Amino acid sequence: MTMNLESAIHRLTQLFEQTAMPSLPGNDVPVVVYGGGDCGRDVLHVLREAGYNVAAFLDANAAKICRIENVPCYLPEGPEARRLAAGQMPVVIAVFNYATDTGAIENSLRHYGFKNILPYYAAAATLPNLKSRFWFRPRKFLEQHIDDIRRGLELWADDKSREIYLQLVELRLTGNLQLLRQPDRAHQYFPEDLPPLREPVRLIDGGAFTGDTLAALGRFHLEAVAAFEPDLENFRALRHWLKNNGAGITEAVLFPCGLDSKTAMRRFKTGQGEGSAVMSTGDVTIPVVALDDVLPHFAPTFIKFDIEGAEMSALMGATEMIKKNQPRIAVCLYHKPADLWEIPLLMQQIAPKQQLFLRYHAFNGLEIVAYAFEP
Repeated sequence: MTMNLESAIHRLTQLFEQTAMPSLPGNDVPVVVYGGGDCGRDVLHVLREAGYNVAAFLDANAAKICRIENVPCYLPEGPEARRLAAGQMPVVIAVFNYATDTGAIENSLRHYGFKNILPYYAAAATLPNLKSRFWFRPRKFLEQHIDDIRRGLELWADDKSREIYLQLVELRLTGNLQLLRQPDRAHQYFPEDLPPLREPVRLIDGGAFTGDTLAALGRFHLEAVAAFEPDLENFRALRHWLKNNGAGITEAVLFPCGLDSKTAMRRFKTGQGEGSAVMSTGDVTIPVVALDDVLPHFAPTFIKFDIEGAEMSALMGATEMIKKNQPRIAVCLYHKPADLWEIPLLMQQIAPKQQLFLRYHAFNGLEIVAYAFEP
């Protein structure tokens, strides 16, 4: 997986000139939906609103599901599915999560005889009422930001990062499910092909969840941690983890609040596990803080942000800290459509001497992380 900058820029231009997202057929053609979960049910509702007849669902748990809102659910390898495939029925893969290899699903559907297979993104591009999920936006959004996307491409320090970046852009333009199918799921925030953390580690953990990042740091000498987790259920689990596992940490402070560009109050949606987030429709109000306000003397060696779309704001709120201490940084880039280029551009602006790398740690364009390291 290598590509130098000159050839990467040429390929980016070709992607915008020569590629397109597949589209749904007209609503006079019945369709099949693969996936009986929440995403599949969303697709069913929006297809019906648009006048489509959903002939069937396909799901590996079909025997348990049986029917979804009066639509039969079949095993993908079963005889009913084979008959649908023989009838040239188009099938929409209504799966969009970090743990499922949709490219493998596409390949299995072809093996079972389906020929017209559409990714979830094709349905979302055709049906504007379909729920927006993380990074997805129609092609027009990417075309409006092509100059910024090109600037983002020029930031990466290695060919591997450029190749990943281009594949992410291609995924968003084409819905090609055969891209990005080998995520490094075991080493998120600590990829083994990048330099190890400097020790002792002084960590700021933005989006600490229940302590999963702290647990993954077990092979390093963790001297100090400042962890931020505004969801109280998650916070209690985080506190429990630290109580039982933090004996070697000499300095630890937990904040039941979020991160932002300035200290304020925000609406927050609780009870969503790792997806709890600041949003205007939130059920509670929480404090959010700027790191420059609350930890001016902490001197971190490593900062990690996975905060459900607040990463840009958190970076802006830590500008002085980053400039002063030059910590290594890991920031998620997939929660909002423009994060892929806007966050790295901001990282380069705040810490221009650091080198930027891009790695992916899940399927479907999720768990994308930008890493900043000193040269």
